Amino acid sequence: AGDQHKYQIRMFIFFALQWAILALTLMGQPFLFKNPEFVCTLKSNSSIAFPCEATISTCANTSITITPSPDSPETLTKSFNLYCDRAPLIAVVQATFFVTGAIGIVIFSYLADKIGRYIILAGSFSLTAVMMFTASFATAYGLFGALLAVCGVGINVFVTLCFISIAESSSNNKSRWVSSNCFPVNLGEIFRQISNILVLICWALGEMLTAPLAYAADSNWRQLCRYCVGLPLLIMITFYFWIYESPK
Repeated sequence: AGDQHKYQIRMFIFFALQWAILALTLMGQPFLFKNPEFVCTLKSNSSIAFPCEATISTCANTSITITPSPDSPETLTKSFNLYCDRAPLIAVVQATFFVTGAIGIVIFSYLADKIGRYIILAGSFSLTAVMMFTASFATAYGLFGALLAVCGVGINVFVTLCFISIAESSSNNKSRWVSSNCFPVNLGEIFRQISNILVLICWALGEMLTAPLAYAADSNWRQLCRYCVGLPLLIMITFYFWIYESPK
C-alpha cells in the first residue's frame, strides 16, 4: 500500500505489458480481415483472367468466377472465403466479440465482488491467452469466431478489473501535505493517477505496433494470432504468481 511501493510498481509493470499486447487483439482485426487481391476468370474461357475487386456488382456477375490471388496475404478473408455472399460473416464475428465482452463485464464484475478480484482477474487473462493461441489453429471460420467471442469476454473483464486492482492496492487511509500547494493528498493518490495514465499509454503503444507487426507477418492471420498475441499472453500468465489478491 502507500505510494510507489515495490509491489505496486511490479503490478503496474505487469499490467502495462499485458495491455500493450491485448491492444493488438482489438487493433489487429482490420489486418486479420484484410481483403486480398482478387482475380476474375471468365467462365466461358478460363484462360482469360484479370485483377478485380469483390464488389457487389462484380459478385453479381454470373459470367465470371472470383477467387483470391495466390500471391495475396493469407488473411482470414482469403482462408475462409469471406467475400461476396459470405462477407457479412465478418461483421457478425466482430459484433459478437463486443457483445460477449459487454455481457461478460456484467457477470464477472459481480463475481469479482463475491469471490475476489484475483481469481477473476487471472482467470480472464488466462482465458484470453488460451483462446487466442488456440484460435490460430482454427480450421473453420465458425470455430475461430467462437474462440474470438470468448476472447472478448476475457479482455473486457481483465481491463475493467485492472483499474479496480490498481485503485484498491493503494492506501486511502492517510494523507500527507504537499508543500507547494499545502493541501492533503492521499498516499495512494499519486500512484493511482500515474499508473492509470501509463497503462493507457502502453495500450496506445501496442496500437502503434500493430501495423509494423502486421507488415512483418505479411498479414498472415495465423502468425499474428499465434506469435504476436497468443504466445506472449501465455508467457505472461506466469506474472500472476507475483500478483496478490486485492486488499479490499
